[in-house]
Amino acid sequence: MAISCFQNLLEIQSHLKVVATHLTNIKSEEKRETQLSNLIQQKTLALEEAQKESTKVKKEMAALELTLAQKDQQKAQATSALKQAMNQSQMVSAQKQIDQCESVLDEIQENLFALLEKDEGLASQISELESFLKGVVETRQELLQEINQTIEAEQKQIAIFEERISNLLELCEKDARVQFLKACEKHRYQNPLTFLENRSCRFCKMAPESSFAQGLERGDLYQLCDGCNRLFTPQSALS
Repeated sequence: MAISCFQNLLEIQSHLKVVATHLTNIKSEEKRETQLSNLIQQKTLALEEAQKESTKVKKEMAALELTLAQKDQQKAQATSALKQAMNQSQMVSAQKQIDQCESVLDEIQENLFALLEKDEGLASQISELESFLKGVVETRQELLQEINQTIEAEQKQIAIFEERISNLLELCEKDARVQFLKACEKHRYQNPLTFLENRSCRFCKMAPESSFAQGLERGDLYQLCDGCNRLFTPQSALS
């Protein structure tokens, strides 16, 4: 009975590893959903920022265009004044104003060109982001449905193995169940069972008392390793 109890525990440990795989698959699917949501959020924020920047650039362009028109008018007035100048002083003054206007006009036109290029780049970026978000919205529901179906299938498999685990635990002696569940508190999905290898725990290498090995192989000892808190299992349970 004792050896068969350990064999049941070994089978449970095997089932737990399968459950762990299904849980990992669920986390992977949940991660896909989170990554999709984060990506949509990032692209939405990027679109909002690009739209704000585009609005700002257009306002700056409008202001420069207004200044450009004013400077063009001032240049025209100075040119007219130059033509009507009656003396050298008036000619010099009018020419100076023309030169100043031309300098400012050149600078405005350079700035306008730079803003125009920036606005065109933003328009392209906005178009790409809008296209991406439209495509994601259209496919998101389908993708979420696929993720949920996968998760549901994984959960069904977990339920099957959890039931098998519960049934196998019922076949074990009470002391075995208690000790095994203690081991599972720390190592549920990472080998709650251990063996003696060269008289030491195969995982943490801590050695129990020398007399322990004989009692363990008889199958009448349910003892946790003092080092790693795993339940010692006799080698004979493997056969």
